[in-house]
Amino acid sequence: MYKLLLLIYTVLISYSLQAKMIQIHGVELEYEIKGNGEQVVIFEAGAVSGMSGWDNVWNKLPENIKAIRYSRRGEGNSGSCKGDLSASDYVNDYISLLKKLNINTDHILVSHSYGGKVARTYAATNNNSIAGMLFLDPSIFIGLDIVVQVDPINGHTANEEVKAQDVKMSGGKWCWLADYWERTPALGYKEIGDIPISMIVAMKQYENPKMIFHTTKAVELWGEAQSKWVNQFPRGKVILSSQSGHLVPVDQPELVIQELTSLIKRINSN
Repeated sequence: MYKLLLLIYTVLISYSLQAKMIQIHGVELEYEIKGNGEQVVIFEAGAVSGMSGWDNVWNKLPENIKAIRYSRRGEGNSGSCKGDLSASDYVNDYISLLKKLNINTDHILVSHSYGGKVARTYAATNNNSIAGMLFLDPSIFIGLDIVVQVDPINGHTANEEVKAQDVKMSGGKWCWLADYWERTPALGYKEIGDIPISMIVAMKQYENPKMIFHTTKAVELWGEAQSKWVNQFPRGKVILSSQSGHLVPVDQPELVIQELTSLIKRINSN
């Protein structure tokens, strides 16, 4: 986890010159709007990167949509955060952002990594405002169990070492960190309901994996776990991508656009 976060933090730091600022609950959040189409698509980034995590996708978006991306508090160029924040806290910010931007129509919510937890939390209480969801390798706590399942002897220690590295790297500034490590089952069909859902799962194989989670067996179990979650939904679709590591928006932006376009067509055909 910490190596991926370091990669995000060091590589994805180019923020758009079109970004604007808006005050939400006393904190300035950066955001950007692109296009004037009827279908609104909102991008919920993974941890640390802020909205720049969508850069590779952003420049390839279809022209017939209205796209919105933003950085949560404490990330990107948004104002700092304090203490531990939960996905519910971020959802409160998200709801306020929608109101201030006058987003009143059903929208598609695209999320990556930890952003997937925020997206699920929002959908569970606001599914009447969601037209569909596209998840990109979302975080689920079962990844910790997979590490232990693959290596029962060293798995627990490996998880604790990664967590310790995360805490060290955060310097107390990653307000999502405690929520990320919380062992809470992912909200599913029972809470979210019957909406169109697509998910791209990172299934890249590593020749010389340096982490238990990157071993062939772990990658296979990850794909199975994510597929099981998606298959709860009558209108769920899962894409297992052998070309993507966890940073799906960076590794395969074309695939993201392809599946977003496909999701929009599925929504409009209903």
